[in-house]
Amino acid sequence: MYWQNADDCSVKIVTNAMSRQTFRDIKKNLHLADSGQVEQSDKLYKVRKYTELLNAKFSKFGIFSHNLSIDEQMIPYYGRHSCKMYMKGKPIRFGFKGWCLCSADGYLFQFLPYAGRDTGTDYDMGLGASVVLQLLKSVEDPREHAVYFDNFFTSHKLLMKLREEHFHATGTVREQRLIDCPLASSKSLKKNERGSYVHSFGKANEVMAVKWNDNSVVALATNFQNVEPLLPAKRFSRSERFCLALEHGKIFLMAP
Repeated sequence: MYWQNADDCSVKIVTNAMSRQTFRDIKKNLHLADSGQVEQSDKLYKVRKYTELLNAKFSKFGIFSHNLSIDEQMIPYYGRHSCKMYMKGKPIRFGFKGWCLCSADGYLFQFLPYAGRDTGTDYDMGLGASVVLQLLKSVEDPREHAVYFDNFFTSHKLLMKLREEHFHATGTVREQRLIDCPLASSKSLKKNERGSYVHSFGKANEVMAVKWNDNSVVALATNFQNVEPLLPAKRFSRSERFCLALEHGKIFLMAP
């Protein structure tokens, strides 16, 4: 992008120093590890040092955002490698998967390239929980942050573990993982009006689970938030949009 003609992309100090083809040749032949010292246990040993340097730069000024998000990201790659993955339904379907710790506005603090389960995986907690705990090691003061993630990571054990380490955490959750917070079934809740909800609080572990009827039934678990106060939310409605379209159609037909 440094060599593009667009005003918001072109960087003269770079384009004056070398051509785009020179940069591509350097990048193509650049090695970040000694090929004579292969680490058989690490499939990504050739870029491992580079990822460590990047993480050190990303968090150089600390974790300065209050709201943090943990999710996966695909790095496009179409060559041959044992760590290359195919993710159906993703904008980038082929490539390397990385676990990311980001701020609410998208700044990347830490990332872990995924090369299969390794020695850092806690099999009792599960892969998703192990990823969360590894990424949060870089956070100095857990009390200053709230962490959010999706249902791949969320579990009762993880929320309890994070509470022990003084992290505030919330995430969507799969129903089979709601161990000590029994809730009404999604099938019965779906019959109620949109916006209806049920909740349960586990006093022993101080984890709350909430389930509400939106476009579909959504389940969420948290170790620090409450159900109240209830606040209004604007949601899309297919039925109202259809009625509105019909109404506009009638007005249009009646207009001279």
